[in-house]
Amino acid sequence: FTWELIAGIALHSRVELMRGDCENCPRKEKVAGLDDTLERVKLFLGEERFAEQVAVRGAGETAKREVSRRELFGTFIPGARKQPKNQNETSESFGDDGQAMRLMLAKRMESLPNQEEKYGWEAPNFTEKCWACGICAKICPNDALKMKEKDGVWRAVCSPVLCTGCGVCEVVCPDGGIDGLRAVKLPANKRRIVHRTEAKTCVQCGNAVKPDSGYDICMRCRVTKKKKK
Repeated sequence: FTWELIAGIALHSRVELMRGDCENCPRKEKVAGLDDTLERVKLFLGEERFAEQVAVRGAGETAKREVSRRELFGTFIPGARKQPKNQNETSESFGDDGQAMRLMLAKRMESLPNQEEKYGWEAPNFTEKCWACGICAKICPNDALKMKEKDGVWRAVCSPVLCTGCGVCEVVCPDGGIDGLRAVKLPANKRRIVHRTEAKTCVQCGNAVKPDSGYDICMRCRVTKKKKK
């Protein structure tokens, strides 16, 4: 099960996970990352709520109530209580990166009665070196990053519910503007985090300009200008 599914259920009801005889299980590779998954759930819920809502029982212990896979998804997605068209449908149907699950989790958070309660997501850790060049936004495979300008001020905007933590943005950044991932707390009614940069605005095309470049036009406009000459 993905962390998004467990966290989504835990928002409204207690989750009990049973650890069986994993070493002799033919699907043991599927639970190899369970500890990492639970750590991610803890990051999202916070340690106190995690302790209240999530229990892991070992082999031989008795669960209060056993539920089927379909019932679990029904708890997370009301419409999933109906018989699925595909009898073999599993959590893998939602994609390996869990993006669909995160979007449904965010939607569920919006319906919570306490809109001020905050939950944790992971997002790129922007540094003071970021100048909104936009390379990370163009390369992000999940469209989680945008560079926006308003009244001459540039901001890097991230949608944590779309971010999978793949790390591509950090790799492609030419100036060290992203330093790994960090945990952020977002209230249920907020879906964006914003990092203000020190970029200037190109006087010709309106794109971002590196503040210490000594130019008033961006690199693309400078290259175009040279070609015309």
